[in-house]
Amino acid sequence: MEDIEIIKIGYKSEQINLGLFQRECSFLDDYKFVDKLNSKYGIDLKVIRPQVAELLVNDPQGGKVASDFSPFMTNVIVAYTGRMNLKETDRQLRSEIFYSGGDRSYILPTKVHEGKQGIAIVVPDVTARDFNEDNGEVILDVPEERLLAVENFPPTNGWYHLDSLTTIPIEPCVAESVEARYLIREQKPTYRTGLSSQLEPLIPFSGEYVGPLYRCAPLVDAERAGQALALQPTTTKGLILEISDKDLKTMTGEKSSLERIVNFFRSKKEDLT
Repeated sequence: MEDIEIIKIGYKSEQINLGLFQRECSFLDDYKFVDKLNSKYGIDLKVIRPQVAELLVNDPQGGKVASDFSPFMTNVIVAYTGRMNLKETDRQLRSEIFYSGGDRSYILPTKVHEGKQGIAIVVPDVTARDFNEDNGEVILDVPEERLLAVENFPPTNGWYHLDSLTTIPIEPCVAESVEARYLIREQKPTYRTGLSSQLEPLIPFSGEYVGPLYRCAPLVDAERAGQALALQPTTTKGLILEISDKDLKTMTGEKSSLERIVNFFRSKKEDLT
């Protein structure tokens, strides 16, 4: 890992330090990487929250920086059912949501939400410690109070407003606008072009899914003077971390600076693989 950016971004009433790392691997390995750094250096780096990611990719300057690190995951795991052209009974949540991605399969027990339909399940503040691995199966088994149900999860493509708590799209369908986001439910998980800079890979495909809520800065579409989006369901191109002022000082001393924090990470290359 050689390409590292450290930036500051204003979020509500605070200034947040963001560390952006170009890093291509599975999202689970990204979570493990963060835990390893925290454990070894006594710090508390956090994978970026979706609310901060929203601000980053839609800020003119921030989106430009983030484009080199997109797509990147947030600290939220999303799970939802499969194609919506099924019989009514097949749309209901079973006892587990299963998704096969790469060399691993990901499973989320639905617990209290079993039998419900028209919802997405969201697990916030996820770390590597929330996952249990067994023979290629990765189970995200958390207390049911951490399984947040987002009602009115859309079954079809379209523009939607975001749930204020989770940033998940919710019905009803709305007109294209700066505040709305485009949701893709009925296409395969691959690279797609869009007609607006507001398109983002919120929920990338129509099959069952258990994995991060991704964000992606708008990418230039070579065929038109507009924007395009990239969808990547299991492998990140970059990792974006929130770094507190306290951790900046822990890692770089009292005279911490963005340049010093970049040098800190680059000097610890054995931990950045």
